[in-house]
Amino acid sequence: GRTSASVLLTGSKASAAMAAGARDLSPQALETVFISDGVAGQARDEAYGLARQLGVRHREVTCHPADMEKLPDIVWALDEPVANPSVLMLYLMGRITGNDGHLLL
Repeated sequence: GRTSASVLLTGSKASAAMAAGARDLSPQALETVFISDGVAGQARDEAYGLARQLGVRHREVTCHPADMEKLPDIVWALDEPVANPSVLMLYLMGRITGNDGHLLL
């Protein structure tokens, strides 16, 4: 089957470059994702603008307080102590992409 991919847009130049490079490889199979706290802001607007500019699908995932309650289970599944908030973003990305061979970049 065809592989699809999601790029997490963080507002950094690195995530924008990764999205542009992935789009060049397979624009139909790419989507961008922005994880928000539900409040509009510059990073959110830039993520939507970049997705539009690249001509790819874009999704916004809102991190809710209930997601924070899952942190102990997420950290346990990592099998090592991690004190990086990015694990919550990866969890949210995994939740929306499922388990269908979808790549997270």
